Amino acid sequence: MDTTVDIQPLTPDIVKNNVGRLIEMSKQLKGDYWTLEHYMGELNRKWELSSAVYKGDRLCAFIINSEKPESLHVHRIVVSKELHGLGIGKKLIYKIVEDAKRLGKGAVTLKAENDNPQSLGFYKGLNFEITGEQGHLVLMTLKVTT
Repeated sequence: MDTTVDIQPLTPDIVKNNVGRLIEMSKQLKGDYWTLEHYMGELNRKWELSSAVYKGDRLCAFIINSEKPESLHVHRIVVSKELHGLGIGKKLIYKIVEDAKRLGKGAVTLKAENDNPQSLGFYKGLNFEITGEQGHLVLMTLKVTT
């Protein structure tokens, strides 16, 4: 199977032109509720830090990130089911870690479902640690050496 993908900056035009695909891919997230308004919402440095992944001309993954005072935060990361296990999610996390280093941030943070062992295992495998709880979510932090 050809695993070649193209990672590009996520732009408002990509979101507008692919909102149906974004919503479709996000259905794998428990309790997903994001609409076009959520995807278009302004977050600090969002358009600079977020990425879209294409396989050919088809959007197959994306990550939405923003800058916090001491960290970069992953708001949403989704890889289409047919491309799970090919390292695309890791590439997106590695990119945000590099951005954190470039911007002098000490960590990358995200929230994950505490009852999703596959997701938790993925993040723990990348050295994220659970640093808090919020309802059915856990806050996970990856310390970054700048």
